[in-house]
Amino acid sequence: SLAATIAAALSHGSASERSGACGPVHEWTAPFRQMKQARHRATAVRGHVYELDFRTDSQSWVGDPESLFDADTMKQPRSGAVVNHLQQEARGCVALVLWLDCDREGENICFEVMHAVADFLPKSREQCVFRARFSSVGAEALRTALSHAGVPDACAASAVDARQELDLKVGVAFTRLQTIHFRAKYRGLNAAVVSYGAYLKWRVNPTELAGGVETRPIPCTRRDSPPSALARRRRSVSLCSVISSASASFPKRFGNSASASMRQAAALRRHGRWRRPCTLPNSR
Repeated sequence: SLAATIAAALSHGSASERSGACGPVHEWTAPFRQMKQARHRATAVRGHVYELDFRTDSQSWVGDPESLFDADTMKQPRSGAVVNHLQQEARGCVALVLWLDCDREGENICFEVMHAVADFLPKSREQCVFRARFSSVGAEALRTALSHAGVPDACAASAVDARQELDLKVGVAFTRLQTIHFRAKYRGLNAAVVSYGAYLKWRVNPTELAGGVETRPIPCTRRDSPPSALARRRRSVSLCSVISSASASFPKRFGNSASASMRQAAALRRHGRWRRPCTLPNSR
């Protein structure tokens, strides 16, 4: 796994492995920053730690779909076991090093991990959160990434927050609109929800909506080309490395333009509510 690769590189092959609450944990002793000897822990997350959803009062299928664009959202754990695992491994740690993918999605997951473990990190003015950026999993490249670690990019993470909120609100609003429309138009429709998503197997011919609906099967295609083998591996096991005792370390879909009539402003104003738990100094 990527966690094992990073642990082997930073420990020069001396890391040990044990079972954690939700995956393996790698441990070793090595210098870190000003500390001559620090006990390191490395573990992993698989993709996002939290997911965005509407609050309970907005989850009914009754009501105006347009109201969803002004509805409140919340982030909740995708897996309580993963959050508990991160918190357990963060106990006693004095520093957090994040080794997530070096793209916007990775930056967003950095802040999710920070959010999960914020209460277990030191409350001090000194920097305790570091962001390692790397383009290769070679041993020397990983050691260089650690020695030049900076801070997570809050702007890139916020861009993902905004995109997630727009994805959610556009998708659910259109699904609700379709459901209400087709239930009323076709009384015998045997479907609780007529859903809308990124991958469609059927389409409605808009030119025939006045007199009826024509559905045609179309190929189910991905929006993005398949990622490379390295990208797949880095996404499936996003590392957080954790340094304990003396210190600790954890290891897009839309285009760039949209219709001017699309109601994005409210969502864009609110996405910044996602709490950034750690006060970070300016990057060097």
